Amino acid sequence: MAAPRRPATRQSLRPPGRPRIRHREATPKHLRIRVTVVDDGVLLRIGGELDIDTGPPLRRALDTALDSGAPRVDVDMSSITFCDSTGLHALLYARARALEIGTRLGLVPGDKFRRLLEVTGTAHLFNPLAVPPPARGAGDDTGAGPSRGAAQEETTP
Repeated sequence: MAAPRRPATRQSLRPPGRPRIRHREATPKHLRIRVTVVDDGVLLRIGGELDIDTGPPLRRALDTALDSGAPRVDVDMSSITFCDSTGLHALLYARARALEIGTRLGLVPGDKFRRLLEVTGTAHLFNPLAVPPPARGAGDDTGAGPSRGAAQEETTP
């Protein structure tokens, strides 16, 4: 009696010895999040592309900053190159949490994010900062301890 035939699978149709081809975007999307502890709060500098694939790290960073107990959390979005509703949702969620726990949430929207706020009619919900506060302790010789001026950066592929 002959062994039953297995149905052809995608992998079995590939000629032997040919490597599997993985499709990748020509320019990969990246999101950079730099967190700096400053005298009166936390500064998050966000750069790159913010969409459904890169939004969760931003939300985690915002949650961590808000959970730190800092009286102020500032978010600098001036280096964003693309932002969809995922980024807006993350900031609206952070704003609601900040109001709930009594933390002031400041925002440097930058051109791309400012346009999104204007189109959606949500610009009035945020405390705009004209310029981002300086990242104190980063690169200076003030002798700041590890909790002041300490920066962490997260990049998503």
